[in-house]
Amino acid sequence: LIHRFIEKNYSEADIFHYGTPGIRNTKDDGSADKILKTKSKTSNLFGAEKLGLRGFESLPPGAEAVLVFRGGRAILPEIKGVAMVGVGVFSQPQAQKFQAVLPGTAFTEKEGTVFNIEGREQKFKRATLPPGQCKYLAEILMKWVN
Repeated sequence: LIHRFIEKNYSEADIFHYGTPGIRNTKDDGSADKILKTKSKTSNLFGAEKLGLRGFESLPPGAEAVLVFRGGRAILPEIKGVAMVGVGVFSQPQAQKFQAVLPGTAFTEKEGTVFNIEGREQKFKRATLPPGQCKYLAEILMKWVN
């Protein structure tokens, strides 16, 4: 399956974000408590919007495959009838929904930047090393395209 993905040219593929049903953008989001929790389970919804990603509603016509990147508390979309590859950290029941899973890193194993709901940039540092065959997203993408 991975070889079929690699052989195809998906450079013109649509890219969407998804993490919480009913929340496609920061305008749909809001406070879920009186402290810091929001309704959205997408860890970087504001950042996704800054990159120009649109919220997932349904697969575009003619879609053949879906590559799902997951982090944090994001809920997996219900997608049927196409090949699916997962990249990230998944529970065993979640992983069984995919034809293949490329193990990614957990939040404590990464460093980078996220934007909070107010648009404030927040940097974070890696606290632990990834176990076994887990790879950083950038490394997975580099291997994928090469």
